[in-house]
Amino acid sequence: MTYGIVLAIHIIVACATVVAVVYSAFALVRSKANHYKPLMLTIAALAIVETISGFSLAVLSPTVTVSYVASHLLVYLGVCLIVEAAFVWKKKAVWIG
Repeated sequence: MTYGIVLAIHIIVACATVVAVVYSAFALVRSKANHYKPLMLTIAALAIVETISGFSLAVLSPTVTVSYVASHLLVYLGVCLIVEAAFVWKKKAVWIG
């Protein structure tokens, strides 16, 4: 029962993260600067929840290995970090001329 609830939360947050990352790409390409901060905070919050639920699933499942969790965490947090870095880079970009 607990595993199913945590898994459902994990999947819902993963879908929300995909939506946030795709919209972030749109916001970055269209230079919608007023959307940067809310998107940065949303992606950070989703990454925290996804990491906690992922570790909870790893603890509740007897078949999951440490390397499996680490590889998925690396990919997931890598994507979130790349998007966050793109926001910071785009936010700090100053044209001098």
